[in-house]
Amino acid sequence: MRTQLNPRLQPLGIVINRVRPNIGEHRYRVEELTSLFGPLVLTQQIPERAAVQRAQGAYVPIHALRNPGAREVAALFDGILAHALRAARRQRP
Repeated sequence: MRTQLNPRLQPLGIVINRVRPNIGEHRYRVEELTSLFGPLVLTQQIPERAAVQRAQGAYVPIHALRNPGAREVAALFDGILAHALRAARRQRP
């Protein structure tokens, strides 16, 4: 992306999704990504929830669903958006 489109482009961060923290392999992969990319790995991790698949299948945003799993994931996405907006404000000249 930087070489062809925008040389000033900087990654905002890495969002780990579909995490199931009760599974050892998932914990291992989260630790592995964190050790490889350090502070680029955002603290908000999107857990694997049936609500995500339901929203995708219905072609609706996760915010349109009204169950606890959907609200949890929507709040995490809101946090990621807030992080992106703060970063964009810091980048303005």
